[in-house]
Amino acid sequence: GEILTSGHVAARELSKRGVQKAYVAGESGMVNEIQEQGIEITEDAEHAVLGFDRNFNYSKLEKIRNIACENGEVFVCSTEKIFQRSEKSQPHQKALNSAIREFSNPELAGKPGDMYRRHFKRYFSYFPGQSAFIGDRLADVKTGNSLGMTTALVMNGATTEEELRKAEEKEVPDYALTSLHKLRRRII
Repeated sequence: GEILTSGHVAARELSKRGVQKAYVAGESGMVNEIQEQGIEITEDAEHAVLGFDRNFNYSKLEKIRNIACENGEVFVCSTEKIFQRSEKSQPHQKALNSAIREFSNPELAGKPGDMYRRHFKRYFSYFPGQSAFIGDRLADVKTGNSLGMTTALVMNGATTEEELRKAEEKEVPDYALTSLHKLRRRII
């Protein structure tokens, strides 16, 4: 299946709004998505996009702050606290978003935001109630549920059993499984 990334959503939204230039704090995948829309990546911009960035620093924060203080628009691509890779976890974007919120009210381009859902509906042909939204985070489940889809949460470490027990009603999946292989046996 296909994956719709928050970087792609941010790029398409910038393009839809007629943006020619954007400042980007993020990794190569997101930068490429934005450049593919014909948008120039520059510090001299009225729009900023903040994605997962392992090299984020004070200088990048200052550039985003300057754009926000000049009434520019700021997009953030995730609300996740932890980035889980195999056995290793590291801080994700939520802490950076907190810093950005000190001087801006950024729009969420990622899940479970409205912008992501709008672009999802345009990007995919799907039938609510007859399609599945699969992910490893509660934001994935909340997105799928709000789209009227069957949801499956793969418990690979990104979401703990305790977090699942404490989840809001919109974050409760139809299936919670330890692997995608088990999902296929449940649905097919």
